[in-house]
Amino acid sequence: MGGIALEAELLGECMARSGDRPRALFYTGSGEPLLPDHLVCSGIIPSSLNGHPCPHSVGSRIPDPVVIDQERSLHTPEVGEAGDRAPPCAVRHYGSLADWLGPQASGFPGEVLNLRLFECRQRFLLVIPGVRNEKG
Repeated sequence: MGGIALEAELLGECMARSGDRPRALFYTGSGEPLLPDHLVCSGIIPSSLNGHPCPHSVGSRIPDPVVIDQERSLHTPEVGEAGDRAPPCAVRHYGSLADWLGPQASGFPGEVLNLRLFECRQRFLLVIPGVRNEKG
């Protein structure tokens, strides 16, 4: 699984050169690299989107995370508590990526392991850089 960290590092370097950083990284399966939102939300990679942008995307990118308000936390507590940040297309969170992956977490870059893992409306799993899972 060492290739995952290398591919993520190369992806980050490539995106840094283009002046763009991923707004989200999508988990695509054990042993696979995390994919940036511009590939997934645009419909370039997932066959389930048939080459079309996700209907919940903004400019073929994931929408910026929002603070969950009290009303949303009462109606959809599985997304998070009031005051937490989540993408508006999130339907659930699973704690940190490290907690969810368990022993398979060792192949991923350390900086993504404490990020909160979300499921979006398209049923993809993703983390948002900067949105950490601070609750146990």
